[in-house]
Amino acid sequence: MKTTLIVGCIPIILVACSPTPTPLPNVTALSQPASLDAPHRHVQYRPVIQDYEHRDATDPQDWRKSNEEQNSGWGTQ
Repeated sequence: MKTTLIVGCIPIILVACSPTPTPLPNVTALSQPASLDAPHRHVQYRPVIQDYEHRDATDPQDWRKSNEEQNSGWGTQ
């Protein structure tokens, strides 16, 4: 019983004898911009689906034929 009491009191005594911590620096001035007159880009709203183009589903094609259509002209110079 005495051992647990002594072991429990040691951290309290060590904390009581420790020096006070240094305060954190004041960083509120860093959160504001350096100059309110600094140049900046104006942002305008643009709808996400503005350029949407509906395409109907097609049947699967032969993959070799599809590759040949996509690669036609590549590698010929």
